[in-house]
Amino acid sequence: MNKNEENFIIIPYTAVSLSIIARFFFIYLMYVKKSTNNISLIFCILNIFSSLLWTYYSYITNNNPLILRSSTELSLLTLTAGYIIRNKIIAYYNENNQIIPAINV
Repeated sequence: MNKNEENFIIIPYTAVSLSIIARFFFIYLMYVKKSTNNISLIFCILNIFSSLLWTYYSYITNNNPLILRSSTELSLLTLTAGYIIRNKIIAYYNENNQIIPAINV
């Protein structure tokens, strides 16, 4: 690796860092507002599959910045989808005046 390539190695890691920070910010806002009305579960699921493909591709090409980004995004999207499903279940039980089953975490 020459000196010029060494200088550019920071670019993908910076992009990865910004992407991860943005995802954490998104999840934080969703948690604080306690609302998933503007977030589509289908959108989340499609992004999970996309991240799975990117993770596989980055593993095959041995692209460490992309492995980090795609695997982190995959984890965070899975958490987001779980949170959306949880909120939809709670909303369903509240609408039907039913007792919500206890979920011990």
